[in-house]
Amino acid sequence: AVLGCLMSFSINLGNSTEGRAASSGGSALSTTTYWTFFGIMCCGTALSMLLLPLNRVTRTSADGVVEFVVADQTEAMSVKVTGMALVLQELSRTAKAFKRPTMLLLIPFMFYSNFFYEYHFGIVGVLFNGRTGSLTAALYWLAQILGSFVLQCFLDREGVSKARRMQCSFVGIVIYIAVTWIFGGYVQYSYGISDERQALDFVGHARSPLMAMGCLFLWGFVDSFVQIWSYWIMSQLSDEPEELACFTAFYKLWQNAGAFVSFLVGLHRSYVLSFWVNVALITISIFPTVLAIRSVSRGVQGKGEENLDSESEEVQTQSEENVDSESEEVQTQAIHTPLA
Repeated sequence: AVLGCLMSFSINLGNSTEGRAASSGGSALSTTTYWTFFGIMCCGTALSMLLLPLNRVTRTSADGVVEFVVADQTEAMSVKVTGMALVLQELSRTAKAFKRPTMLLLIPFMFYSNFFYEYHFGIVGVLFNGRTGSLTAALYWLAQILGSFVLQCFLDREGVSKARRMQCSFVGIVIYIAVTWIFGGYVQYSYGISDERQALDFVGHARSPLMAMGCLFLWGFVDSFVQIWSYWIMSQLSDEPEELACFTAFYKLWQNAGAFVSFLVGLHRSYVLSFWVNVALITISIFPTVLAIRSVSRGVQGKGEENLDSESEEVQTQSEENVDSESEEVQTQAIHTPLA
């Protein structure tokens, strides 16, 4: 996405037209931009034909051994279940996620995870001209990359318990979202964003769009925070890859549902309405997500106690074995020692 936006920026770099004149032809981007991306997509479609089948894909394990991604047993199972039977099997597995109370509590947060795209990129389309919009979008996706690194570094810290990481990260995300949407509200009302295109340029003679560009850059972090955190908390619910895949399907269902509903809201062409709907949705999602965190935290702590119990049992068993072996050695020595 970053490369694509930078390509669009470079193609439209020479066009600094502002205001209504920038989109008099119906689009703020040049015709060359369209055909360039069309050609890239055609090349990508052709290259996809060169992908290896899954049973021939290899990977290098931690000990340096090259192995096949699909084991013989898994491959045999995939051969038995094919076609519509495989589709029904996956649907039934995904349906099981609806029986998990924790997953149900996460639905509002999942619903929000792509809901804001319609509003964010709607602003890009009406507030900036072609090159400024492309640059802003590139910064947005760059912030998403940086945000994923920042949050993942914290979530992977082993010095802090998982329950603590879960709680602190969510509090931090909510605070960050609140601050950025307050800033976004100022941008919305100060620029008077509506369906009328302003087509501002970052070095133009009209009003400077730098504040709005900065706001969208900060919103890019929100995008990565919400999605990375959603995947991470789902990974705490199971260790089974198949079950995690079903959780991902469940997540994508509600994520796409949110994107679709936001599209319907956007049809009203009222950016003020879209702004407040986004604010209301993130506010509503906080409480059920907190309940989900409490549920997952209890499960994580329970696993930790089980691991401690198993480790203590292993230590106790090992110590008993050592004591038994030492007593046997003493008895053997006593038997073989001649009497004086």
